[in-house]
Amino acid sequence: MKIQDLKRDFPKLGALAASLRNGEEGTMANHFVWRDAPQGAGFWSEVNCGIGLQEKEDALPQKRILILGDARHGKDTLADMLCDNSSLRSAGSSQTALDVFLFDVLKNKHNLSYSSKEEAYEDRINHRKIWYDEICLYNSVDRLKLVKDILKVADIYVGLRNHLEVESAISESVFDHIIGVYDYRKPRESNESNSADVFKYSDFVIMNNGSLSDLESKVINVILKVII
Repeated sequence: MKIQDLKRDFPKLGALAASLRNGEEGTMANHFVWRDAPQGAGFWSEVNCGIGLQEKEDALPQKRILILGDARHGKDTLADMLCDNSSLRSAGSSQTALDVFLFDVLKNKHNLSYSSKEEAYEDRINHRKIWYDEICLYNSVDRLKLVKDILKVADIYVGLRNHLEVESAISESVFDHIIGVYDYRKPRESNESNSADVFKYSDFVIMNNGSLSDLESKVINVILKVII
């Protein structure tokens, strides 16, 4: 996608991209890698999630965001920074799955005798395939089931890992933006626990290759200007 196409189709993003290209806020490469939005991503359209959420007086903001990335690449940190600098709220797939169904499954099906959900959460790195497979099973009838659980309480879904579930969300135009985070210093995650490729499905990818202050600068100076 060329700069002139961005200006034509997405005026707000086009102006930002042009300013970045001209060096007003640093180079684009230092901030993010732009990817053509997958068909159905609905970047600036009013998105009707179509997932059966009831309208309430205290309804959540319209913007709904999906954050993709491999383990330890900075997804939760990115989400926390977005929430700290806006009115957005986030929820992670791992913690939500634990709260909704996974804690009992880990104990009763896999004989992992945790004393608390906190202990199970901290140990997830040692059982990522089990977590991935059980979440996929939970979503086997409705691929957006966990998405629905999360979007009842949050605007940002952190850590969707199954490519078929991402494609279903794109097809249903559930999310306004899909943001990837990538740290070249960290290993990529196995397809056995993450088949949602950050570069294939993200609208743009934040390069988390510096300090925490570098990442927060990208959140404030780039991401929030794009999504809000």
